[in-house]
Amino acid sequence: GFVSMLALRAYVMLLAAEASSALMTAASTGTAAALCLMISIVNRGVEAGGGDGVGYGKTILDLVQHYGMLLARCALDPDSPGPLELSAIV
Repeated sequence: GFVSMLALRAYVMLLAAEASSALMTAASTGTAAALCLMISIVNRGVEAGGGDGVGYGKTILDLVQHYGMLLARCALDPDSPGPLELSAIV
């Protein structure tokens, strides 16, 4: 969310200033670098785990998969089905 907001703001401001294509490329490259740095930081945190010996995986993709499984388990619980959770999966 943050990176998309950053990219959109930079794009709109550069369009309003009628910036050159080289400046637009530099701005998009900087935004992509910020996204890569954020993913790297999250990957390190995921790999380190919660501090209690319980890990969630090695990468952010493992974390997303773990989240999806938990969400599906809560949404499809026969005792207390969660229609909002189910709609979040879809």
